[in-house]
Amino acid sequence: MEAKLFTGIDYWAVGAPKLPGNKPMDCFSDLIDLPWLIEEHMLELRRVIALSGLDLNSVNLKVLGTNGLVISGVKAGREVKVQPRSLVEDDVKRGELRKVCALEHSELGYFTVVLPGRSPRGLREFMKWLHRAA
Repeated sequence: MEAKLFTGIDYWAVGAPKLPGNKPMDCFSDLIDLPWLIEEHMLELRRVIALSGLDLNSVNLKVLGTNGLVISGVKAGREVKVQPRSLVEDDVKRGELRKVCALEHSELGYFTVVLPGRSPRGLREFMKWLHRAA
């Protein structure tokens, strides 16, 4: 397979605006005692969290069925979660969520993957469009 980085991903740890304390948080070291929410099928988020040094088995973690439920739960409560910045940036700007910290993992991202040597016209046009839209 031939893989090409499509876009890197910035992840943010977010919580409700009423998340305890107004002091700056140094990410996971300050969040370990708070309850966490995560979607059951978001395996890449588990990897991001593990790469940041937090063992999800050591926190009070609730697993919900959909990302929509998780975000609604975080907005309504005192839990925290990790999300791609692109999914929560507008909520943070509107004050519906509080950005706790940013997580940077340069090796993580979304890739376009094709069979070696494959370059049909439709695929080339789609790839051009996809990279322009990013």
